[in-house]
Amino acid sequence: LIADYTKERFQKTPLISVLPELREVRFDLREIYASPPQKIDIQGVNQAVFRATLSGKGAEPISSLYNRINRIFKTLSDEKVQEAALITHDFLMRAVELYADRKGIPRETTHEDLLRTRRNSYLCGFAVQTEPWKVSPLEGGGAE
Repeated sequence: LIADYTKERFQKTPLISVLPELREVRFDLREIYASPPQKIDIQGVNQAVFRATLSGKGAEPISSLYNRINRIFKTLSDEKVQEAALITHDFLMRAVELYADRKGIPRETTHEDLLRTRRNSYLCGFAVQTEPWKVSPLEGGGAE
């Protein structure tokens, strides 16, 4: 799907590589979110995942996410990749956004930092340029 879209839109056939570092952020909703009868809403889930990621309890720690992201950018640099589309899930994209905004692994990440990141729905996200560093929003379509 992505290759077809890229070829049609940009007249380029992309090389596709699957990087294990782009896997979804691991969390256990049973450990981090109140059990029913509380209504489940996406904002509540997001808040719970943010807190769990920052504490490392019930979710993959933020330090692990930044280490994965660092390996991704090192791979791109080592391979001298000038253009790349990273396709992954919202929670990891938020960590990528903070990493890119701060030009590397942030010394500290707060709950407020995560709240200020963009919610990435389907076919949405941002482009990251590493030399010079630049983050540009991309708008797409699709439901959240």
